[in-house]
Amino acid sequence: MSEGLLNNDIFYKFSFVFPILSTISFLVQAVPLTLLVYVNPTWLHNKYIKGRPCDEEIEKQLLWGIYYSLRNHMFLFASIALAFPLLENYLCYVIIWDNDAPWVTVSSMLQFVAVVYLEDYLYYKIHRAFHVYKNLFNFVHALHHSIKRPVALCGHYMTASEFFLIGGTVVLTPLLIGTFTSAFGYPVHYKVLFMWIIFRQWEAAEEHAGFEANFLLAKHFIPGYDGPSFHIFHHLKVIGNYGAVTSIHDKRHETVSKGYEKYLKGLRQQ
Repeated sequence: MSEGLLNNDIFYKFSFVFPILSTISFLVQAVPLTLLVYVNPTWLHNKYIKGRPCDEEIEKQLLWGIYYSLRNHMFLFASIALAFPLLENYLCYVIIWDNDAPWVTVSSMLQFVAVVYLEDYLYYKIHRAFHVYKNLFNFVHALHHSIKRPVALCGHYMTASEFFLIGGTVVLTPLLIGTFTSAFGYPVHYKVLFMWIIFRQWEAAEEHAGFEANFLLAKHFIPGYDGPSFHIFHHLKVIGNYGAVTSIHDKRHETVSKGYEKYLKGLRQQ
């Protein structure tokens, strides 16, 4: 790697800070949520979604979840670093890298919302394909589904190939939005990119938490997101509930997991 590349501010932010921020954001949320289920305080007993995992299962996800998160992020880090020379000119066009440029703007907020819902759509398509095509499921997605009752660290309990596809979508989505908005003079600010990865990793931990609680923040901010129950039902049923954040596309394509809507109705009446 050339000395010039190491001194490149864009390379530093995109190839180093971005993957490191992704790793830390996930683990800072997922480890405490997993330990909370392991400690199993009394006030949490009636909040579990279809029951609590056994201690052995929690210990397995705690140890291996951290391992898979670190391993998969190293793989993603290496991929981004290797691809950077090919992407540099494109990144200069679709992303604002200037530290002094304003980023708390109406356009930035609209871009963030667009990223959330576009990624939700792309994730739905990829995730559903994992289940439709047997070879994809067996060689890419089966490891993640070896966990029937997830806790938060299950969010990264997956093969490197699945993490590359899912993580690639998370990286690609703001770039696609930036490509569109740059045509109108509004590239995506790199801080919006960073805020997006923090949110997405927090949501990945929360949707695997295994319980419902008001302090889980994502469902308070994203219209259409039902909370962890949506994805936990996917693990329990295997079929249906393929969306990343919302149930919008599952409802549209009639792929909601069997029994989920009845369960959600009862949860909301409590």
